[in-house]
Amino acid sequence: GSKDAYYRCEAYKKRGTCDNAMSVRGSVLRAGLLDELRRRLVSDQGLAYARKRLAERLGELTRERDGTLDDERQRLDKLMR
Repeated sequence: GSKDAYYRCEAYKKRGTCDNAMSVRGSVLRAGLLDELRRRLVSDQGLAYARKRLAERLGELTRERDGTLDDERQRLDKLMR
């Protein structure tokens, strides 16, 4: 099987400017990160942020679609004349 990578502070490993020698296995890091993301996303603030971003994106898509429709209508009007 594939070997699990370990992560540690780059300042410690490459430059020697950090005293933190701790390393963490990649699979442990990913699991912890995903748990924290889940926790934050299902919070009231996370849901409010997601709703806001979704509304913004839907607005952008609607404006793009309306602009394309306007362009197509103008082309059609021009062809009909």
